[in-house]
Amino acid sequence: MKIAVDAGHGGKDPGAVKNKIKEKEINLKIAKYLKDDLEELGYEVYMTRIDDTLEGLYHRAGNANEENCDIFVSIHNNAASNKNASGSEVIYYPESNKGKQLAECIQRNQIKALDSNDRGVKTNDNFVVLNSTLMPAVIVESLFITNDENRRMLSNEETLYTIAEAIKSGIVEYEGLI
Repeated sequence: MKIAVDAGHGGKDPGAVKNKIKEKEINLKIAKYLKDDLEELGYEVYMTRIDDTLEGLYHRAGNANEENCDIFVSIHNNAASNKNASGSEVIYYPESNKGKQLAECIQRNQIKALDSNDRGVKTNDNFVVLNSTLMPAVIVESLFITNDENRRMLSNEETLYTIAEAIKSGIVEYEGLI
């Protein structure tokens, strides 16, 4: 199985920022941990970015398509105007049954590993990385940068590794279903 791992944001697009914590940096760290974990298990991994660069969304989806990836996992962390918003969710394209299965597997593992508020799996057909990829694709929103407790967790390297491990476990579980 070949997996596209997308570290959301990058370059001039920092994603969510709170107290000097930038989503783009956290996403890239998680993506690198995930890449290493998956390769240890024998998976082939295509990274949409390996440093602090900004690749366009259509470019990311197009490259994953050209690489003939089997699944696409975009790593993000959430933000909200309500500082009490917290927890984990995974988003998939509404018409993708395999995307839904992948989202459910990752979400189940993420909730278990992080002991976080379960915000569920959700659909959205407006995200380019979901509607322009030819393979099952998900956007993983692990925690909220705008929530004090979640942000403290994201400041800890062990938590970032735990997130990567949870995503990996979800991918392995998904592979067992297909």
